[in-house]
Amino acid sequence: VDPRMTMRYKVLPKTTIKAAAGMFSNHPEPREVNDEYGNPNLVLEHAAHFSAGVEQKILKALSLDVQGYFIWRYDTVVPTKQVQVTDDGIRRLNFVNEGSGYSAGMELILKHDVTKHFYGWLAYTLSMSKAQRKPDGDYVFFAFDQTHILTLVASYRIGWGWEAGARFRLVSGRPDTPVIGSIYDNDIGKYTRLNGDLFSDRLPVFHQLDIRVEKTWIFELWRLSVYLDIQNIY
Repeated sequence: VDPRMTMRYKVLPKTTIKAAAGMFSNHPEPREVNDEYGNPNLVLEHAAHFSAGVEQKILKALSLDVQGYFIWRYDTVVPTKQVQVTDDGIRRLNFVNEGSGYSAGMELILKHDVTKHFYGWLAYTLSMSKAQRKPDGDYVFFAFDQTHILTLVASYRIGWGWEAGARFRLVSGRPDTPVIGSIYDNDIGKYTRLNGDLFSDRLPVFHQLDIRVEKTWIFELWRLSVYLDIQNIY
C-alpha cells in the first residue's frame, strides 16, 4: 500500500520546493509466521516516510537538488524468548511485533544535463539507520548502514562516434561485530570466539573506479556500438 502525498511548489523561476509523505505496510517473512518455528499471530509491519527538499537551477545545464528524509518503522518483527500459556500448554512466541527503527539523512545531487559533448552528476548521501534487535532493546545500526556514499559519474562525447566515461564510488564501511578473543573448548577440541558488542565496529572504506569507452557507427536504418567497460580498474 502506497498512500503517498507529494507536493512541488515553485517559489522562483529556477527554484522548486518539494515535500512528500507516505505510509507503508509490509507482511512478515514466511519463516516468522511459521506455525512451528514462528508466530502465526504476527500483524503487518509499518513505516512512515517523510522528505523535503529544494531543487535549484544554477546554470542552463546545471542544477542542484538537496533533500532531507526521515523514516520511522514500527510494529517491526523481532525475535523473543517470551512464552504464551494456552489450553495446550506453554508455547514459545519466537517472534513479536515489538520492534522499531528509524532512518534519517540528507541527499545532494549536482547534475549536469545531457549536452552536445558532456553529461554527468555528483551525488552524496549522509545517512544513519538504526533498529531494535529485541523488545525494549537498545537501538543498533542496521547491517547495511552506510554513513557516507559519494558517487561521481561523467561522460564526454569526443566526436566521430567516440564517447568516454567514468564512475567513481566512495562508500563508508558497513557495521561489523568485532571478535575480541576466544575460549578453548576441551569437549570439542576447538576454540570458541568471543564477540564484542553487536555492530560496534565498521569494515574499511570502499572505493571503486570504473571506466568505459564506446564507439558508435550510425547507418541509415540502424546503428552499431562497440564498447570496452572495465569495472574496478585498480
